[in-house]
Amino acid sequence: VIAFGFGGNARHWKKRGWSVIEEDFTWTVGQSATLRIPFEELPEGNLILSANVFPFLGAGKIKMQEVNVYINDIRVAVWPVTAAGEFRTSFPRTYLSQGYANVRFDIPNCAAPLDFMISLDDRKLGLAFQRIVFTEEKIYKLGSEIDFTRGGNASDFVLKGWSSPEDHVRWTCKRNAIIVLPLEAPPKKPLVLQAHLEPLLVPGHIEAQN
Repeated sequence: VIAFGFGGNARHWKKRGWSVIEEDFTWTVGQSATLRIPFEELPEGNLILSANVFPFLGAGKIKMQEVNVYINDIRVAVWPVTAAGEFRTSFPRTYLSQGYANVRFDIPNCAAPLDFMISLDDRKLGLAFQRIVFTEEKIYKLGSEIDFTRGGNASDFVLKGWSSPEDHVRWTCKRNAIIVLPLEAPPKKPLVLQAHLEPLLVPGHIEAQN
């Protein structure tokens, strides 16, 4: 875990585009922030980069922070960050062929609180990073159950559009919710997807979820 708050270890890998460390996060400053992360050995499979962040939205005057994520100058994701959450992307292990990851976050809509007369802070803020984790992508075994509840295995596969897991459910929180299921090999027969769902219904207002 790369932690960006007081007592964290992110200082070992931060290069440019970072502000001072705060209690449990560090802001990016300017339109680009970079990390250089060496890997002692490369994993067997692909990797997942997970980041817990929240955006600077100028007291509601900025719709979102669009974040372009690069690994060794190869763009691997575009994150539309409108609220605090975990953002993930997967990428091939071959991108780390030189044994390290130069990670770059380009944030073109960064702005200063002073621009909106929120405070006298003139730093061009984009995202506040709390933690980053690199993990090896898990392979989904056909026929196995994906458990979306607290303590379940769905976090290995969810990509975006999901809330935090609860005791009995995990809600979608966007118009689109995506899971990614890496397979060992392409299936030889058509697949059947079964899902046990619970809709959010409001009598007199929302009668069904399409």
